[in-house]
Amino acid sequence: MTSAALAVPIQGSTINELSGSIIPFPGVSRRDVFLAYAGLVAFAFLACWVYRQPPKLGDDLDYWSLAMDLHLGLPGAWNADSFHDLRWPVWGLCWLLMIPFGFVPATYFLQPALYLAAGACLVFWIAGRVSLPFWGRLAAGVFFVMHPLIDTALMRPMPDLSEGFWVALSF
Repeated sequence: MTSAALAVPIQGSTINELSGSIIPFPGVSRRDVFLAYAGLVAFAFLACWVYRQPPKLGDDLDYWSLAMDLHLGLPGAWNADSFHDLRWPVWGLCWLLMIPFGFVPATYFLQPALYLAAGACLVFWIAGRVSLPFWGRLAAGVFFVMHPLIDTALMRPMPDLSEGFWVALSF
């Protein structure tokens, strides 16, 4: 018996009963799915590049400098009583980006780009779970990046974009 004969369609995806693997887009090649994800990531990075602005005084610079201070090991950089220090989803990605890139502005600008790209890919995946056709899934990811509320979050990404991503992911 072939594995194709054991594939069972479930809500717009196919589960192969022999291997248990999920084929998320029946009739669409893995290459097309990869290109869709890559296109959404590129589109999200382009949107972040268009809306980029230098860090402003306030939360944006505070979170980025907290990540830098933690790398430098400055005394008093971490304070468990500080509301800002406990918000690791906001400054944590900047801290991780500083490991390979150092203390450069790219670590500030990559944070919203990565969160927006992850959000667009997550929307694409969720749209597949609710059985939208392939082009509908792709449109959902593009519309997520183009949503009117996103442009203001990209201009001042910390903490709004990162916390919005984690809150949406928790739902």
